[in-house]
Amino acid sequence: MNCLKITKIIYISLIIAFFIYFSISEKSLAQSTLVVIEGIITDSENAPLPGTVVNVKNIDTGYEYNTLTRSDGTYIISGIEPGKYEIEVNLPGFSRQIRRGMTFSVGAKMQINFTLVPAQVEEEIIVTAEAPLVEVTKSEISSIIDRQKIEDLPLLNRDFADLTILKAGVIHFQTNAMPWGMGEMLIDGVSNEHMIDNNPRMPVPADAIQEFRVLTNQYEAEYGNAAGMVRSAVTRSGTNQFRGRVSFFYRDEIFDTPNYFVNHDGYQGEKKEDVKLPDYQHSNLSGFLGGPIKKDKAHFFFAYEGLFKKTYETITSPLVANETIDVPNRRHNLLVKLNYQLNQKNLFSFHYSLLREKAENLGIGGLNTKERAYDYPNYGDDFRLTWTNFPSGNTMNEFRILFSTDHYEMKTDHPDSWTIDRPSGGFGKTSNIPQSGWTKRFQVHDQFSLFLENHNMKLGIDYHYAPGGGNVTFYYPGSFGFETDDPFDADDPFTYPSQFISMVGDRIFTMKNHQFSLFLQDSWRVAPRLTLNLGLRYLYYNVGGINYKKFHFPGNLNPRLAFSWDPFGNGKTSIRGGFGIYTGNLTGNSSFMQVYLTLLSLRIIMFPNYPDPHQDNPFWPFWEQLLGMPEGFLSQQDISVGFGTYTSMENQAPLYTAQTTLGIHRELGTNLAMSADLVWSRGSHLLLTENSNPIIVGTKTQHEDPTKGDVWVLTDSGRSDYKGLMLTLNKRHSNGWSLEVSYTLSWSKSDTGQIENYEDIGKDRQYGYTYNDARHKITAAGIFNLPLGFQLSSIIYYRSKTPWTAYYGYDENLDGLNSDYIDSHRNSRRGFDRFFINTRISKFINIYRFRLQFFGEVYNIFNRNNFFSVSGNELAPNFGEPTQAHDPRLVQLGVRIEF
Repeated sequence: MNCLKITKIIYISLIIAFFIYFSISEKSLAQSTLVVIEGIITDSENAPLPGTVVNVKNIDTGYEYNTLTRSDGTYIISGIEPGKYEIEVNLPGFSRQIRRGMTFSVGAKMQINFTLVPAQVEEEIIVTAEAPLVEVTKSEISSIIDRQKIEDLPLLNRDFADLTILKAGVIHFQTNAMPWGMGEMLIDGVSNEHMIDNNPRMPVPADAIQEFRVLTNQYEAEYGNAAGMVRSAVTRSGTNQFRGRVSFFYRDEIFDTPNYFVNHDGYQGEKKEDVKLPDYQHSNLSGFLGGPIKKDKAHFFFAYEGLFKKTYETITSPLVANETIDVPNRRHNLLVKLNYQLNQKNLFSFHYSLLREKAENLGIGGLNTKERAYDYPNYGDDFRLTWTNFPSGNTMNEFRILFSTDHYEMKTDHPDSWTIDRPSGGFGKTSNIPQSGWTKRFQVHDQFSLFLENHNMKLGIDYHYAPGGGNVTFYYPGSFGFETDDPFDADDPFTYPSQFISMVGDRIFTMKNHQFSLFLQDSWRVAPRLTLNLGLRYLYYNVGGINYKKFHFPGNLNPRLAFSWDPFGNGKTSIRGGFGIYTGNLTGNSSFMQVYLTLLSLRIIMFPNYPDPHQDNPFWPFWEQLLGMPEGFLSQQDISVGFGTYTSMENQAPLYTAQTTLGIHRELGTNLAMSADLVWSRGSHLLLTENSNPIIVGTKTQHEDPTKGDVWVLTDSGRSDYKGLMLTLNKRHSNGWSLEVSYTLSWSKSDTGQIENYEDIGKDRQYGYTYNDARHKITAAGIFNLPLGFQLSSIIYYRSKTPWTAYYGYDENLDGLNSDYIDSHRNSRRGFDRFFINTRISKFINIYRFRLQFFGEVYNIFNRNNFFSVSGNELAPNFGEPTQAHDPRLVQLGVRIEF
């Protein structure tokens, strides 16, 4: 029997053992989007009260959930949708107690205890209380962006996910030193990611989001397909009252300050006089309507968001006159949601989303001239169905299904033009345009929970089928690379290009991707104040072009071992920590290298003629002599043609992170809490592309195997390392104000920021600080109600300097590459920090059943120049200087009418 069969037998035996163990144990678990509440009900002498009726009611929809306390006085109710609730506790002989004002957040797991007092006659005690701030049985590092923050904080582009930057440990939407695409975005419990790059796929109107939870570390086994951050959002639902709103947001160039590179001649250049403001407009029309179809039973919710904007990009290349180009964008988003509670045992939800979008003149700005512009139409449709079922008082099942489809194009007015790259400018079309692509995703997710005595147990499966394909242009008709900015002179050999790259072959491709997960999770109350959160997740991948069929530990098998301890037993403190393995998503771009590029042949001509690369360079003997080859040793054509081949390493291991955390979450007052967490995350088996037949250093053109050209191999040899301290202070909205402050101290290194080539630089030199490594990050967000119906809200953001790479811009060591590093490692130099303050001032006016809100928002209120995209080419005249700047001061006006 071979090792693979033994490993599978061990794996199956382990799952069976886990299942048997949990089945004879006792209790259950929280859902990824739904809420769990649990607690104990006692009398005034602290004796448990079995048989007590616990009823939980959503005050907006009328949906109810109920249970009886067990022999030890404990209770648990799961499958509760986030929202506003009241809890009623009733036992004959005792005063009935009603607790109102409870708001439950997405994925929350709350401990709520009651003490009942004897009553001689029927008596009712009503208490108003907020939900607990500290989740004393959870080990994860997570926090909530609630509806009020989405509603009241300045949100420039109306993308709710932009508020993720407020959370500790998140820098530019990345965590744990992971490359792009290693996180997960969930909407109502199912995936909302694009198969190609795992970025969010279907925009959801901000008005349609109830709230979302940001999980950075130590999340449970029910969350998979992520080695970095998970964002789990839940959409709004209709209520027993008809409610609606229409909003309009407007921005115009007359209110805004021009970008730094619009009114300056380069970085720290002279300020231009009489600058004409760019023609800029931004209009956003949005609204929602929700209400009952049948009171307490069925509800609908409809949301729309239309974006109509014309921004601009500024070309800063010194080789052309600086120019500002309009970048128009039009987008329509629609969401329809229907909820139906058949009875207390069955709840159904249907969700449809639509996207229609077209952006123009993308791909320009900085060193990229207007010839690089392309248009991007994008279309998508989502269908989601959820069925939550309670077969018995101590079981629950949640079934979700998703079907989505989308299509995009990247179109240029110059599809047959050359791509020309110079040290200080990019001309012609981008080398990978035009292109088009389509993807579909079919997901089935089912999880079964069992509620017993000392254990919360969940068993679940998750299956994705995600085919895709397209027609992508690469190096067609070809790309010239120059090592000088000097204009071409037929009589000057140094003005000729150094290389020409082209591809021939079939550009149409298809990919089929399958992903299957099986997970077990137990929240084990080993003592009244100590909870162990134990989990195990198995992942199977079948991705086109990549060999993941062999079982690898721990990449395919993810254990999660964590704890949460309430040292004082009052529900106000949680000391938490643990260890876990987290396997990341696979991107379509990973298999694209293997599926698509194997259809093509790559041709590289060194020192070609110009403008016809297929003619011999008249100065070829000169270059032959400069390269140190005997005269006539090789003809140009002998060494100028190489055919790149692409393959995948056999039996690759899925990429994963091993995460260790230790922290504390403490309630400091009725509405104030703080947390502090230490995180150490090590990434292994990150995907990288390496050349297994590189050019011999010092020869400029000769491969190690002269019978072949480049041989690019997709490997799993990448690694990363992250260490961080995360601090958060959160003051829940009360007495008219709320405030959240976060601080992150971190170090992050890796040898990749995405799937990229080593380009023969070597692993040791490639390993360095990540592109988003910032030693310090501080954010603050506050909402303050003022007299006379005014409200002030603000976001403050600071991030310290991030790295950039300096390179020679020519083939310094004659290895055939024009990007040799100057320093010992990638990202060895520091660029610019970033600081901004965004503020909104609102005025509310109530007229009968209508509420009007007028507001103005100012972004980057102090107009600070936040530079980025540093020119790393030593040959460029602006070497070491930034080529782009983030938004200057912007102003947005808005009005809302709500009923």
